[in-house]
Amino acid sequence: MYDEYNIETSFQLNRESITTLYASDPRFKHAVVLRRLRPDTTLTSPAKPLVHPVIILDGSVNIESFHPSQENQKEERRKLFALPFAAGTVLDPLLFADWHTYSVKAAEPTVVCHLLTDLASFGETWPEVLEALLQSQIAVQQQLYDEQLEAYESVRTRLVRLLLRESEAGNAPITMSHRAIAERLGTYRETVSNQLARLKNNGLIDYGYRVIRVLDVDRLGNLTFTYDSQF
Repeated sequence: MYDEYNIETSFQLNRESITTLYASDPRFKHAVVLRRLRPDTTLTSPAKPLVHPVIILDGSVNIESFHPSQENQKEERRKLFALPFAAGTVLDPLLFADWHTYSVKAAEPTVVCHLLTDLASFGETWPEVLEALLQSQIAVQQQLYDEQLEAYESVRTRLVRLLLRESEAGNAPITMSHRAIAERLGTYRETVSNQLARLKNNGLIDYGYRVIRVLDVDRLGNLTFTYDSQF
């Protein structure tokens, strides 16, 4: 999850905290179901909607959004974006209420916790857990809202914003391959490689094997607000 959205709460939504509560409180044990997912296992999709919230306890999942395909169109759906979510993320059924095409799959061996009741009833017994659940929901909603706003912008703009986020505004190297970035942006690896090469030639970034470094945060940030035909 992006650091800018991380919020501290009294109860941490991780595997240790949840399993400890699961083992010590019989009421909690009957209010949730723990499940282990293999890589590429679908957690939810339009054909398999969530009924209650799910907490990611260990591992990670990828949320992918697709452009709605035209009726009778046989072409592969165009991916709009893909976002990884790690331990501590809460996925609520309402999050996907207006989505027509999406897929949430385990990116690696992942442990999840399915709640078997609504949040209001859950909070009456475990208010500290409810607080953590709601804080995570806010973070996830904000990330997906931001990504949806950017989904139809140019690849360059979305790439620049991704570089700024992942580098923590130039303070950390980005350890992502060109293919991984293309997956996130829903475009082709060649498109990403061409855009990165142009950024490098203009002195804004530098990169090697699976490592990208932002060299000029201010100039890179300006590309999200202006269009330079000479770039």
